[in-house]
Amino acid sequence: MEILIAVPFIIVCVLLVLIVLLQKGRGGGLGAALGGAGSAAFGTKVGDMMTWVTIVLTGLFLLMAIGGAMYFRPAKIAAEAPSFSPNAATAITEEVHVTIQKAHSDDTIYYLKTKDLNDKTEPARGKSDEYINSIPVTPGTRIKAIAYPQRGDPSAVVSATYYAPTPLQPTLTPMPNPIKPITAAVTVTIEAAQAGDKLYYTLNGDTPTSGSRVYSAPITVDPKMTLKVIAIAENAKGPSQVLIATYGVAVLEPETPTPPVITPTTQPAAVIAPE
Repeated sequence: MEILIAVPFIIVCVLLVLIVLLQKGRGGGLGAALGGAGSAAFGTKVGDMMTWVTIVLTGLFLLMAIGGAMYFRPAKIAAEAPSFSPNAATAITEEVHVTIQKAHSDDTIYYLKTKDLNDKTEPARGKSDEYINSIPVTPGTRIKAIAYPQRGDPSAVVSATYYAPTPLQPTLTPMPNPIKPITAAVTVTIEAAQAGDKLYYTLNGDTPTSGSRVYSAPITVDPKMTLKVIAIAENAKGPSQVLIATYGVAVLEPETPTPPVITPTTQPAAVIAPE
């Protein structure tokens, strides 16, 4: 198909050049070089025919040029999404500088940076900052980015949320001792693994959440009561693993019942009367 478009276009171009050179009064050309023989021999009719041929060839040239440009025009495709470095899968504890890497060097990147993780705003050309240098990011920050190619549709919006590390399990004092279980209420102290963690607990067997009771002072735990605790750190992706501690009394072995003694009874012999 490319040959069928290119060859006629080249032919039209050559013919148009020849016709233009043959025109009278165009700064010499082939007509002047031949001493005006073409004009004298054929008269005004030849000049008119040349004009019409020129007009037709010019029209064909323009049509084929436009059609060829549209046919050979590169396909319009969407840009590839950019990527972030460092990867957001790695938790951060302090400020880091994030770079946005584009798939093609001629792409233009626009981005948004926010601490509001519920923000639904999307980056776009003319509405967001153009990415030029690395972006300083602290824990709890989300970056959204989009790539625009020189020609084509923009990429999909990609985002990266940088969280603080997941907190470690808290510790209890005293811990349950299955060898010496409690027989009366005890006071339990909960200590976070790192300063700043918030502790939440339950005493009814439910898994604690951020809506459970907040630990602020030692609590009283009764025998056979299960204490569950989690730690939640600021800007962390999730809570710590649930710490489960069951306080209770020892289980006594059930007594083995003594089997009842069965005393056999003696039946009297039957007496047969004489006939």
